[in-house]
Amino acid sequence: MHMVSIDCTHSYPNSLAGVLERIDCATFPALWASRVRDLCGAQRIAAYRIRDGQARLIVAEGAGHGGRPWEPACQQSGDLCRQYAVALAMAQRRDGRDSVRLVRVRTSAVGGRARRREAGPATSICDRLVIIAARQDAVFLVNLLNSHERGPFSDTAIERLAEQVDMLAGLLVKHLLLMGDAPAAQRLSSVNAIEGRLLDAEACSPEWRLTPRERQVCARILYGLTAAGIAVDLGIHEHSVDTYRKRAYFRLGLATRHELLRRYLSLGSLPGPAVAPPGFAAADGRKERVAVFPGSDCGKRA
Repeated sequence: MHMVSIDCTHSYPNSLAGVLERIDCATFPALWASRVRDLCGAQRIAAYRIRDGQARLIVAEGAGHGGRPWEPACQQSGDLCRQYAVALAMAQRRDGRDSVRLVRVRTSAVGGRARRREAGPATSICDRLVIIAARQDAVFLVNLLNSHERGPFSDTAIERLAEQVDMLAGLLVKHLLLMGDAPAAQRLSSVNAIEGRLLDAEACSPEWRLTPRERQVCARILYGLTAAGIAVDLGIHEHSVDTYRKRAYFRLGLATRHELLRRYLSLGSLPGPAVAPPGFAAADGRKERVAVFPGSDCGKRA
């Protein structure tokens, strides 16, 4: 692995105005990821908050082999800890001070041979950029990946990203403050907001997979509409509302509206996989050499 630390000193908020307008909406993660992709052309984008030994997925954009989501699958693997070991170590050296860094990590592939066979050839990573934002009691990590098919990030793309990395990290932190840890009333403020959060939950976990109509019915149940009200709002028969409700509850393993509400409100604090203390072992067990270039505050490790 070859790691290059990149100085980030400028940001241009005007180009992110459209994203900023949606910072308190469920559509923000997709817009934010789209802006990041415009800047650097990343094939796969994932953002996490690391706090109290837990990694919480905030953004997941891009597909792996066969169209399967890439980063949600990574959550289920112990490789996550090893992938972010160096980044976490760098962030923790900041002595609790707020900071943002952009790091480039050159690596031949993700995981070991067994992982590559499982995920398919399209998961072979050619280039990786990691944004590390240390914020008080948490570390925010943004993982930007390109496969060999896409090719490495260009110098121009990295420069564009570096110019706006402070603003990008700040928007991500602010969004989570507004939405991720929002009070229950805010999470139930509108049908559209509820539908958006249900859709985000489905992107992060197959346990929330529903048909579009089932999702619409569940959102209106959570909003407090009766079966008759839902039928009028969606333009369907009341019996159809009952059918969609039963199907959705069956898929989710629920029996009552109270259980649905409790499960939905827990979305704001869904934990990811536990993150082990930082280390420097490669995913396949080999030791890696971290080359630190001028401007970095980390020492060399073998």
